[in-house]
Amino acid sequence: MTIATTTLLALMGGDFLALSFFSAGHRLLSEGLDFLKAKLRKMCGFCQIKLQSIFASMDSAWKKEDLAFALQVDGARVFAVELDLVNSTPDLSVLSQAERLRAEVFSIPEMKARFIAQRVWLRRVLGKELGCDPQRVPLFYDTDGRPRLQDVASHTSWSHSGDAIALVVDSHREVGLDLEYHRKKDYSRLAERFFHPDDIPLPDSDAFFRLWTRKEAHFKCCGGSLVTSLGLSARAFERLVCFDLVCPFLAPCSLCLVTKPG
Repeated sequence: MTIATTTLLALMGGDFLALSFFSAGHRLLSEGLDFLKAKLRKMCGFCQIKLQSIFASMDSAWKKEDLAFALQVDGARVFAVELDLVNSTPDLSVLSQAERLRAEVFSIPEMKARFIAQRVWLRRVLGKELGCDPQRVPLFYDTDGRPRLQDVASHTSWSHSGDAIALVVDSHREVGLDLEYHRKKDYSRLAERFFHPDDIPLPDSDAFFRLWTRKEAHFKCCGGSLVTSLGLSARAFERLVCFDLVCPFLAPCSLCLVTKPG
């Protein structure tokens, strides 16, 4: 098995610490995080990691599975794929009646095809993770509009941007996931309207999307309202764990996972 190198970056208070370590196979991230936490507590005297970022390359961490690329992140399973809307024919039989009715609402064929392909893919991946038929995946939405698995211990979250879609499943903690393709525009006015004053100005549109995915993933993990999460400063993440995931096969994009401490 190939030995890979991954750099973990952690932000503790105002001090920036970078540690490199070597590991093998899919244990790379979880073992590295345990090592990082122990090292930070010893060196800095902190018991709470305020913000973590993992930059993982496809060669060292992402593994190709039947339905997508998969990544193990601190006990959570992350899946990502770019759907082929031209050459694929989704199996509509796996959709619920509510999903079929919702698909009919779309008047633009491309949007309808994308919605159907996304829901079919989600049900196939979740069915594989839960060990059930895709059409029997017990999906529902809570009062905040977040997807939930009814009568199942696992927690899930997903996000899509263009033809790309990502999903996370965790059997122990609430999770939030957000994916955004980078678009080269001036988002300064949008940042000034929604982001905390401490977050602006931002250097470029890439920085805007990296911050946006963190904040939207926070909303998906913790609930409330998206506007409230967008307006939070970095201190709001002190009681959460935030992973910025590099996804080379979906580049250029930002993919962020937020979890509550276990």
